[in-house]
Amino acid sequence: MISRALAGEATAHAVDSGSSTSGFGLLAQLLVEGAMTAADTPDTRSWNALPAGLFVSRAVVPAGTHRVVVRFSGRSGTHTVAMDATVRPGGFAVLPLFTLR
Repeated sequence: MISRALAGEATAHAVDSGSSTSGFGLLAQLLVEGAMTAADTPDTRSWNALPAGLFVSRAVVPAGTHRVVVRFSGRSGTHTVAMDATVRPGGFAVLPLFTLR
């Protein structure tokens, strides 16, 4: 909001200093502020990609490679996802799983 006002004032001042009529400066100021307001629409795509729910599960397993099978149900039916996790001695593994709505 402040940057729009400053840009508008700077435009009006630049136009007024170059001409003898101040009406052009006001018109230019309004055009610049209007264009900046129109271009200032938020990008909501990132909000639409947020998960509807978040679930966390933890299991203590020995070091090695393990097959992890996750089965879940929702409005679109039942889904099964399988992935491998390799755990180093004394370490841990994180398996991110997501589906689109």
